[in-house]
Amino acid sequence: MAWMDRINSRAFACLLTGSLIASAPLAIAQPAATAPAPARTASERTRASLAPLLQQGADALAAGQIPAAREAFLDALAIDTRNVRALHGAGICALMTKDMGHARDAFERALTATQTPDRALVLNAAAFNLAMRNNMRAAKLARDYLTAHPKELDEPVLNALGTALTRASAVERKNRFFLEFASFYELANKRLEAARPGYKRFGAAWYTSSEVDAKMVAFSSQQKQIDAASDQVAIAEEKLIAARIELARQQALAIRGEGLSNPYLLSAQSMASYCEANADAAKRELERVAGSTERPTFPEQITPVGLDDLTAPELSRPVVAIATKPDPFSGETPFRPRNPSSTPRPRPAGTGIPKTTEPKPVPKPVVVVVGENPSSTPIAPAKPVAPVKRRVTQYAAAFAISPTHVVTAASSIDGATSIQLQTSDGQSMSATLVRKDEATGLAILSVEGRTLAPLALADSFTSGAVTCPAYPTVDLFNPAPQLIAGTAAAIKEGSAWSVSLSMHPRLPGSPILSGNKVVGVCTARRDAERTHLPTVSLEPLRAFIGSDAKTTGRAPDPVTALLQVVATREVGE
Repeated sequence: MAWMDRINSRAFACLLTGSLIASAPLAIAQPAATAPAPARTASERTRASLAPLLQQGADALAAGQIPAAREAFLDALAIDTRNVRALHGAGICALMTKDMGHARDAFERALTATQTPDRALVLNAAAFNLAMRNNMRAAKLARDYLTAHPKELDEPVLNALGTALTRASAVERKNRFFLEFASFYELANKRLEAARPGYKRFGAAWYTSSEVDAKMVAFSSQQKQIDAASDQVAIAEEKLIAARIELARQQALAIRGEGLSNPYLLSAQSMASYCEANADAAKRELERVAGSTERPTFPEQITPVGLDDLTAPELSRPVVAIATKPDPFSGETPFRPRNPSSTPRPRPAGTGIPKTTEPKPVPKPVVVVVGENPSSTPIAPAKPVAPVKRRVTQYAAAFAISPTHVVTAASSIDGATSIQLQTSDGQSMSATLVRKDEATGLAILSVEGRTLAPLALADSFTSGAVTCPAYPTVDLFNPAPQLIAGTAAAIKEGSAWSVSLSMHPRLPGSPILSGNKVVGVCTARRDAERTHLPTVSLEPLRAFIGSDAKTTGRAPDPVTALLQVVATREVGE
């Protein structure tokens, strides 16, 4: 086919050995007591959170819950900055939200951290590079993966290579790498076609061999004109690049003192405008010539795949057409419109059915392969995909405002079917939503099975030094809160309030304290700057809590008063 185009603690072990106890007439040996498991260090406890976070991220991603997935992958990266799966997941989340700067960083780090990128990473990194118009980078990723897996018939990866080559600019087509990738594509495509005798691919679509041959004859007759028009586009683009470089140089010289009206700058501006118009004209001519005949086509973009999409799917179905004959297995006959001039058949009397002409139902059309049937073995229908339910988990911080109520961030518990609160000593309790407020982004939860020591609200606050009990370190099983120092500027009427902390609190819902009394709630997500963390100020907080605030007369340690929220929900059919 012609080518188109990533409380430190001391370990201990105690062995108790049994002693022989003499008794008449026998001496009975007592069994040795089981040695207690050695205590895990803080680092070991943190590492234990990595695998669950990666799974939570993958589940949230598969469920289309991008914010929850991103939080999980960022927490995983806080534990292991070179974890390929976490980098890959973070890259997909950034790509899906069009955060191309973070996507680039995540994908490049993931590819650098492994010498054998898996299929999903290759496809998603290629999708990012195509979105950024790095066509040859995308082509190289696909080519390298197919080279490393010669026995696999991976149509989507081959299509990714085809898309990258098709989208290559005229300048890129003159690069030797383009020719190498195009030759590789031809060989890989022949291996793919050999798996389906009697069929060939025209671009990304399957047709019978005879149809593809006919399409290629028509296409080849126009290829010389297309190549000539492509060459003109390449020449025009090269001249445009040179003209823009010269214009940028003259603009820099003008800024340094030669003035914006010097003849060299004006000449460079004129040349750049001329070259741009010439390049546009060349592209239009190429579109005219290429549009006169059917060309092999590939998807314009690559759709991101899941982290665990590691196996090539079955080959896609050949192009089909709707037959004019009925389904022979349906028992129905084709509907033919009644001749208006003919006399309607009389209906039996007494049936109660109006005497109107009603057409028979149109039978289901038969889907048949266009052209000949080259294979005696029919192509099996595509297998249906069973719906899957995914559990999405999100985390937040919370603090007590009464012995039975806590305040937290509403965003982390939206739609939750289960809410658990974890204490610093590893205990867990259930909670239920009382109410939430869209304006502040806060929620109040009711706690079951335990009486809490609430933090008191301050009477007033203007600005100054603050502290924030928070969970800056990831630990899913024994969350260890820390007290973070910071400052808060004066609250300006009509403006959102933010605080500056020496460390990012990581989880939204952490209280902001002054004199161990609550003056606000930090609602910042992980991507917020630690020097500008969005915070709900005292007055809106007081208005939202209302009569639910009840102190007990004793001031608890702010650190031990913090709780970690674990909210889960089921997503999917």
